[in-house]
Amino acid sequence: MSLVIQGGGLMKSFRLALGLVALAFWGCSPKTYQTPTASQVQNNNSASIKPSPAGTTQPSPSATATPPPSPTPSPTPVVIDGIPVPNHPLLYGYYFSDGKYGNFRKEVECYTNLYVALARAGYESSTDVTDDVWIPVMRKSVEANANAGKRIYLGMNLAETDPNRVTPVNRVLDLMSPHWNKVDLIELSDEPSWNKGETEAAIRGLRSKIQAKGLSDRPVGVVYTREQLMNEDAIFSQGLDWVGIEAYVDPPGDPNSAVNVNKLKKFLDQAKARVPRDKKIVLVMMAYARNGAWTNMNTLKELQLPTYQKAFEDDRVLAVTMFSYGRGSGTREHPELKPIHTRIGNAIQGTNCPY
Repeated sequence: MSLVIQGGGLMKSFRLALGLVALAFWGCSPKTYQTPTASQVQNNNSASIKPSPAGTTQPSPSATATPPPSPTPSPTPVVIDGIPVPNHPLLYGYYFSDGKYGNFRKEVECYTNLYVALARAGYESSTDVTDDVWIPVMRKSVEANANAGKRIYLGMNLAETDPNRVTPVNRVLDLMSPHWNKVDLIELSDEPSWNKGETEAAIRGLRSKIQAKGLSDRPVGVVYTREQLMNEDAIFSQGLDWVGIEAYVDPPGDPNSAVNVNKLKKFLDQAKARVPRDKKIVLVMMAYARNGAWTNMNTLKELQLPTYQKAFEDDRVLAVTMFSYGRGSGTREHPELKPIHTRIGNAIQGTNCPY
């Protein structure tokens, strides 16, 4: 029995010696293996991230900053014959292209897209004619212009106080009814002395009659003088959709055109800034010699384009109307104004009307 025990001990000693020889042969040394702790596993799995010192926050890896987008430059306007094309739809037409001063429709038809129809004032042959005289003239003119494809600016002349000249609103609406789809703008009055309350009452009164006729609503506005626009409160009236600005310079003007042009541009900037942002604008071009008070046609000619320049890139401006054509001291009497009007009309409509 003791022999077996010794033999077992010798065998164990032999196996141990053999293992040490093998380890020496493979260049290894015996190591004690321990099961890794959870913290060691975590450290191995995140070897590239060093722990932050106590009390500090490890910053996130920095990302490449994206530069803010550059502002989109305004597109260069398309120019036709030296006149920039508007960037929005723009109505354009004369006062008194037909009616009481004569029928000159064909002379302006090519380069205008708007017909200005003024109740009574545009068609009466004298100040004392009855409604039965001028209404048929207005009906015929409106029909002819509508058939020619013109949009319509309807002036209602509601500030008239003479009982014999007060606009018969219902009769005017009746004659306009067949062409109501052509009506884009309604002018309540030109240069009325109304305050804000009176203007709002006129708006309500007209709209109630339009509704009673079963006609759809249209944008309504008033044309104002410089003094009215800059100093009175009517332009703030509720229900007033657009404000008409007379783009005029006091006659006789300065012999230096640049002085007149600068005055006009400065005024238009101030006037447009005073018009509430929720209201649109109509600009009235000074296309007449101020009843003869403006005698220098060269300086008058230089005032036409600046009005358009304040309209073509401003989508608040719905229309540029020209006062006037057939009336005395108007463009027909001063044909040197007509070429620039035609060039503007060509740019607005993309036409090639001669001048």
